[in-house]
Amino acid sequence: MRRKNKLIGFVPVLSVMVLLVGLMAACSDKNEGAGSSSNDSSNGETRSDSSKIAPEGITFSWFVTDRSNTEGPPREDWKPLTEIAEKTGVRVKFESAPPEGASEKRQIMMATNSVTDIFNTGGMDFRAHGPDGVFLNLNDYMDIAPNLKKFYEEYPEAKALATAADGGLYFMPKLTSYPGQGGVNYMWFARQDIMEEHQLQPPTNTEELYTLLKELKALYPDSYPLTFISTHGPSGLYTVMARAFTGIEGIMGMDPAQNKYVFAPDQEGYLEAIDYMKKLYDEGLLDPEFALLTSAQWYERLETGQSLVSYYWKRTMKALNDAGKEIVGERYNINAIPPIAANGIENYQFGRSVIDDNGLGISAKVKDKEKAVRFLDYLYSEEGINYLNLGIEGETYTFDEEGTPRYLDSFFPDPIAPLRTDYGVGYDGLANHFALLYVAWESGLSELELANEEMYKAHGKNPPKRFVKTEEELELEKSRSGNLEQYLQGEITKFIMGDKPLNVETYGQMLEQAKKLGADQLVDMYNTAYARTYGDN
Repeated sequence: MRRKNKLIGFVPVLSVMVLLVGLMAACSDKNEGAGSSSNDSSNGETRSDSSKIAPEGITFSWFVTDRSNTEGPPREDWKPLTEIAEKTGVRVKFESAPPEGASEKRQIMMATNSVTDIFNTGGMDFRAHGPDGVFLNLNDYMDIAPNLKKFYEEYPEAKALATAADGGLYFMPKLTSYPGQGGVNYMWFARQDIMEEHQLQPPTNTEELYTLLKELKALYPDSYPLTFISTHGPSGLYTVMARAFTGIEGIMGMDPAQNKYVFAPDQEGYLEAIDYMKKLYDEGLLDPEFALLTSAQWYERLETGQSLVSYYWKRTMKALNDAGKEIVGERYNINAIPPIAANGIENYQFGRSVIDDNGLGISAKVKDKEKAVRFLDYLYSEEGINYLNLGIEGETYTFDEEGTPRYLDSFFPDPIAPLRTDYGVGYDGLANHFALLYVAWESGLSELELANEEMYKAHGKNPPKRFVKTEEELELEKSRSGNLEQYLQGEITKFIMGDKPLNVETYGQMLEQAKKLGADQLVDMYNTAYARTYGDN
């Protein structure tokens, strides 16, 4: 008998999951006689069952990104999909485009009102094109969609993101993390074999990091101990150091203490962050090509021992260890070290967002609207969620005694890649509940990997809620944000490399120019949009 997934729809607090039971209703076959996109009644595998969404069989087209280069093409015969078809009478026919062309194809399909029956794109697209009649307003079908209704009730952020200017709900966002789950995507890591050999202690603040880098440089004078894959973005050098010295993540970042957005360079500690990076650069502790590195060069630095400490996507550690053992030898061992902040600054890291402003909607031109809505509702039921994000019970995953799902041991140490290729589990444009996927993945991690997760969860903080911008606000962001960030990155790089003197006067000049480029306007816009989306919450 299929065991109930006790995690669906519930909120774990920090590392303790609150386990609940909540079997969501399967869809009934109300209004069976309506037209359909394409009948599939000739298929002998489809049983005539009045409890199905489409006893006579129906096929819906579905747009996804074709990830053939990395995980294989989308396949309609993936076992979870064939079992869904057996349960519901609904089959899918994929339309796709490779990653480099998917966005353009989506825009063309929306502009010409020729989207597939089930469509995957960003929330902004749904909010913009839904009121124009491209997507179905789910508000009109909530009486036959109990699972969609429940999802919106449990996650108000999802409803806020899905609501367009006309009040319509045009898509179902993805759940990427349970509130309080605390999982992070990025970690600090270092050469543990070298640290153990020389009895070096892992740092917990910026001063200890400086000491560690100095010790490593003394031991390996030809190395540049610290390297970063980029200067910007969530794992960028400037982003990480700014958070360490100011407590603000990003140029326009949420201040957790005030629950509002601020301009990070205007905060106390940002000048110190630049001065710290300059000191690392001047003393040969920071990769001298930090501003120009390609990802391939970054990997090479760490795999060969040219660099020994970095910060990036946590799953990269496995790839680095595999390559490093081939190049350096079996002694090579890179592993996580604690998160780092300056003294007096809260040592935190935002976890994964609870809701992703991306998801699934339905074409307003679908022939059988009720069956399409019932099918989407099924995909957000416990059974549908398990199929798309876990796969086949007993074949790809199982439940432990407490009802927590975990992928089978045969898929580890990296279960996501084979599951996507062979079962479509977690496939881009198909998966809708990454929070559950992460639970099933993390429950099968090694003791060392689990210890790393717990170490970072102890410093985890719920990320800022995603908010909705108006067309005018989006235009302001487009016209101001790119130029502002490019200017700041250029100035900070000049300060670090010594091409421009760093002092209170020159830093003030940078701030003044940043404000002329729209820094204050952007901060005001973000706070206005955030307050409008969530009120006083």
